[in-house]
Amino acid sequence: MNLLLARLASAALLLAAAVTVNAAPLDDARQLIVVTSENWDSTQGQLQAFVRDGKQWRKHGQAFPVALGRTGSAWGLGLHPVQADGPQKQEGDGRSPAGVFALGSAFGYAVTRPGTAMTYQPMSSTSYCMDVPASPFYNRIVDAKKVGSAAITGSTEPMRLDLHNKGDVRYREGFVIAHNPDNQPGKGSCIFAHLWRLPGEATAGCTAMPQARMQALLDWLRPQDTPRFVLSRTLSAADEPQLQRAVSRWQIVGLSINDVVGSGIYLLPAATVALLGPFSLWGVVAAGIVVALLVLCYAQAASYFDEPGGSYLYAREAFGRFAGFEIGWMIWLTRISSAAALSNALADAVARFWPWAGAGMGRIAIIVVSLAFLTGVNIIGVRSAARTGIVLVIGKMLPLLLFVAIGAFYIDPQLAFSGQRPDPHDLQRMGEAALLLLYAYAGFENIPAAAGEYRNPRRDIPFALITMIVTVTVIYAAVQIVAQGTLPGLASSATPLADAASSFGGEALALILTVGATISILGTNSNTMMMGPRFLFALARDGYGPKVLAQVHPRFRTPAAAIFCQGLIALGLALSGSFVQLALLSMTTRLFAYIGTAAAVLVLAKRYADRPGALKLPGGPLIPVLALLLCVALFASASWQNIAAALVAFAVGAVIYKLPRRDAGAD
Repeated sequence: MNLLLARLASAALLLAAAVTVNAAPLDDARQLIVVTSENWDSTQGQLQAFVRDGKQWRKHGQAFPVALGRTGSAWGLGLHPVQADGPQKQEGDGRSPAGVFALGSAFGYAVTRPGTAMTYQPMSSTSYCMDVPASPFYNRIVDAKKVGSAAITGSTEPMRLDLHNKGDVRYREGFVIAHNPDNQPGKGSCIFAHLWRLPGEATAGCTAMPQARMQALLDWLRPQDTPRFVLSRTLSAADEPQLQRAVSRWQIVGLSINDVVGSGIYLLPAATVALLGPFSLWGVVAAGIVVALLVLCYAQAASYFDEPGGSYLYAREAFGRFAGFEIGWMIWLTRISSAAALSNALADAVARFWPWAGAGMGRIAIIVVSLAFLTGVNIIGVRSAARTGIVLVIGKMLPLLLFVAIGAFYIDPQLAFSGQRPDPHDLQRMGEAALLLLYAYAGFENIPAAAGEYRNPRRDIPFALITMIVTVTVIYAAVQIVAQGTLPGLASSATPLADAASSFGGEALALILTVGATISILGTNSNTMMMGPRFLFALARDGYGPKVLAQVHPRFRTPAAAIFCQGLIALGLALSGSFVQLALLSMTTRLFAYIGTAAAVLVLAKRYADRPGALKLPGGPLIPVLALLLCVALFASASWQNIAAALVAFAVGAVIYKLPRRDAGAD
């Protein structure tokens, strides 16, 4: 037995880890159909065909997604030894059988099936597969005309689904997977590979796929090559540490708010007033509406996938690897510049009551300690990071609510809507205002990046994003009107909320707001340090960059190397720039991800329109198109320095993409 076959049999292409597998079922096989799933409960898998070329195995064609049982998979009965380390296949359990299996006949609605070398069995209106354990015909396809109508009593598997279920196409073409060949009662029956009715729709225990893929398999399979069907968990899911799905729906909501409500609301009201004057409040509300368009794009895209990657994943699936790489690269750079900007903002906030933190070694100490702390928390584990994020959300929201509740009684309406009106012809100034406002709402795009660590990402991410944008827009508008209406000279304040709080609540309230700003910035940067490395991890997992960046820590089950790498680079950048400079750079590069995702939704919505549970936006393509146009306009309004920096970064990404790519599959 050659080494490659041993690896194939015992690792990625066969059974779960920690199982001793007899390779004999593959000794004579020259064709393999291998389906891998993430875990026992996964309803989705990837199918890859293999052919033996002499003593070596090589891939045949491209891998493609398939649907599995509605409750996942379980050990079945086939050519492999009986396994006892996982769930066992039972009749009616909704699980696809895992293991190594021979292939039975092909079948379908047509009388003949030209092009396949497989034995073909045409189905008729009287064809049934017996799924009644007590039947002498259990786990066999029979014809009621031959065995009698009484013999098929109780069967729920008519083989002409189109005649029994309003044109159902699932059994139009397929083949039998020889599970439970001894027909042991109750151990599972009628296991097929067949067509799916809707993309991704889970089955009762079979493996479903698109018609074109099924036709290609039937044309390729040859009985003389002893084809085998293998279903297993992936090697990485079984043998290597995996990302832990530990984050619940409301924790994702907390993470979403934590990622958005950060330095922006504490530090940018002054800059907004300086740029927009009496129209600042309407600018905040308008920015919320614009961002809501983007949030809806991300919510729809997130409803299609349960794997990590976010913007990178959406662009890759819609437009190919190069587009995906560039978006992933740009948004990772965004995460680095954002972490650096937030570290500087933290030093600015602390300096109000501790001037030593505003410059020199004090500022350096604040930046270094904060980044080191957040890097460590995120390496320790996603659950600890999520819990830390929830605590920080509470810590940042309470001071804001207190600020609004008290300050509302001190608002001077005349002051709130006074100030110098902006020059509508000063496009550069208006563009800078738009980018700064957008920065205050930015961060939501990070949430889908960690989908691999959420319990139910396709359902929970859209809910969390929509809940977040409504909540944040209301809070931002309330905070802005209180700040404008209580603090004369708001435009020149370095710590606007703390100064406004001091004007109507004294230094005690100002201290609370300063502490709130500190917690808020820490919380947002905690999310940045949690989500950003997931983009780097996803890129590395696809073969871009050193293999170590794609590894999961065996104890903490986090992408520790990617987290450490981001923390180190962010530290260097934080020590070299100011908050506003880094914020504007972050926002300019971030627009690449927004543009990529809005465009990707236009493609993905057509491809996955019928995927169960997928979010459908009102107006069809209208929302993604509006979001796309607004993002392009915002990018055009950025300063030429930031546009140049973003384009250089994009070009560097293209060069990196052209470098030899590590074989992710071999890893």
